[in-house]
Amino acid sequence: MVTLQTPRLVLRPWRDEDLPHYVELFADLRVTRYTLPVPPQRVEHFVLAFLRQWRDEGFGPLAALHRRTGEWIGQIGLNRVAGWPHADNVEVGFELKPWCWGQGLATEGARACLRFGFDQLGLGRIIGVTNPANAASRRVLEKAGLAYQGLLPFPPGLESAWYCVERATLGATRTSGRASRPVRW
Repeated sequence: MVTLQTPRLVLRPWRDEDLPHYVELFADLRVTRYTLPVPPQRVEHFVLAFLRQWRDEGFGPLAALHRRTGEWIGQIGLNRVAGWPHADNVEVGFELKPWCWGQGLATEGARACLRFGFDQLGLGRIIGVTNPANAASRRVLEKAGLAYQGLLPFPPGLESAWYCVERATLGATRTSGRASRPVRW
């Protein structure tokens, strides 16, 4: 497994002691405001799936630690999206404690994961999926360099806004409804 470092984050492999933190994160209604309810047993299933994906595919979500304090603050990483209707189904995702919001930490971590996915894994395209009403997550995806693709009925019965970035566009200029600017990795 890999450990990624950014100026303010350490993104490291999951450990047994991460599970209670992750359960606590999903118990916070601010974190799950735009998702379906996630009971503790389901969170444990997520972690087991993360570990299995790392073992089988060499990538997955990582535990996010604040670099200065060492505090566990959430998860950021790449995850294969089961049931995604397109061939490119590796998503950059993030869930952080609310006190971390609005500081650019999710964007910083997402960019590190994109670099890992393109440079180390050789992926050609990485997606992002979120609830259309979750403006903060949408902004993180845009700031990380992903471009809005539209709305999709995913998962079945719900609607998701989806984004993507292709390896070939790294360093290219993107537009997000504002003036064009280069993507900074």
